[in-house]
Amino acid sequence: MSFFKTILLPILFVGSASFADKIKLLDNNDNALQARVDLIANAKREILVEYFAFASDDFSLTSFALLREAAERGVKIKILMDSLNNKLSQAEMAAILGVTENSKAFENIEVRLFNPLRGLNIVHQTYRNHDKLLNIDGEYMIVGGRNAAESYFGKSKVLNFKDADALVSGKSAEESRDYFLTLWNKNPEVRKLELYNYSQVRVDYPNCASAEESQTCGKPEQEIKASLTRIKSLYQQFKAGKSWVKTMPLAVMLADMEEVGPIKFAFNDPTQTMSNVEEKLASQILSTIVENARESIVISTPYLYPTDNELASLRVLAARGVNIKIVTNSLASTDSTLVHAALLSIKKQLADIGIELYLYKGPDVLHAKGAIIDGKISFIGSFNFDQRSAEINREIGIKVGENSAKASQFSKHFNAFIQNELIANSVLATKDGREIDLIAFDSNVSMQKKAMLDHAKPFISMLKNQL
Repeated sequence: MSFFKTILLPILFVGSASFADKIKLLDNNDNALQARVDLIANAKREILVEYFAFASDDFSLTSFALLREAAERGVKIKILMDSLNNKLSQAEMAAILGVTENSKAFENIEVRLFNPLRGLNIVHQTYRNHDKLLNIDGEYMIVGGRNAAESYFGKSKVLNFKDADALVSGKSAEESRDYFLTLWNKNPEVRKLELYNYSQVRVDYPNCASAEESQTCGKPEQEIKASLTRIKSLYQQFKAGKSWVKTMPLAVMLADMEEVGPIKFAFNDPTQTMSNVEEKLASQILSTIVENARESIVISTPYLYPTDNELASLRVLAARGVNIKIVTNSLASTDSTLVHAALLSIKKQLADIGIELYLYKGPDVLHAKGAIIDGKISFIGSFNFDQRSAEINREIGIKVGENSAKASQFSKHFNAFIQNELIANSVLATKDGREIDLIAFDSNVSMQKKAMLDHAKPFISMLKNQL
């Protein structure tokens, strides 16, 4: 079991423990949204934003409107986007940055992209930044599973995600700031955003070859102004109290944060690139927590396809009597039939190990990521219990409750969320060493989704390390 170092990994792969840290579980969509709004509205010096996915929806653009307002009052803002999952248009990005305005927003907001598409190296493009972090003034952070889209806050009319994250204050928040800035400044995969025809230089000085082309030359500016109008309208709706949440005094939101003692911030080396990665740190700290379990493990993960090492570790734990429960998406709720096909390919292994596997019914998609060890130690972050998180993606998270009785209250809250909100709305798939037939449960799944599952099965072995 050399892969799972029970002494070295906590020292090497997490920040230093901080005492008198405070934490609040954000398992409620409205509270999670409110916390973000309040923190941004009360930022004094700096806002650091890092998400895997940014949508072009009302929630995302309202959030950017709030960031613009903060920039107008002098707050420095850095936004790091994974380039593959940024759905904002060039015009929307230019509007956010104030390209057509004489605005402080243009001076105080900076956007960079992680691993932007370039060249024909397809393998390199699989290296993604899966981090999810909001840091305010180096004093507060929100970390967990939610991305910057309305579907992660229950506001989509099409499909929503069942998620959770944590609001944290203390030294671990300082450490997350240091991590972000090192990634921002020293990782060669982080590149400056290029707006091309939507840049200030091109918009200010259109280069038209003829009068007939003048309308085409002015199109980027028109698109930017249209996007800016939408952003400003959303901000006015928010200020008028017609949006999803209203600004509250920061003290109200912080009042019920719980003092938990040491919180450890887990992260991948921020200077690492895909070519020089030896071991993925966030995956190893989760493995370390799992390895230290004595009584029970409860894991929530939207995508379940563990590495061979992780399966071996779970097998050892089960053999010594540790009760293991894992909840993940069913075929009905999953947004990835390929990953679900991979899960079905190892379902018998999970049963043989003795794992209680629960499949979430939906109708939303389970997206909460975390683990509770012995009802005391918790891990919550961006990490999925799959091959990509373990071997490829950048990931972050926090470890709560080690050597501290106080943290057990947070673990109880997180455990209650998983048990009452997820497992209680799930179907049991494996128990007592046997697989449970799910034909009746899957009968309500659409024929189209079943066909997609069948088509995905032949690709599992080929794409194993990408799942």
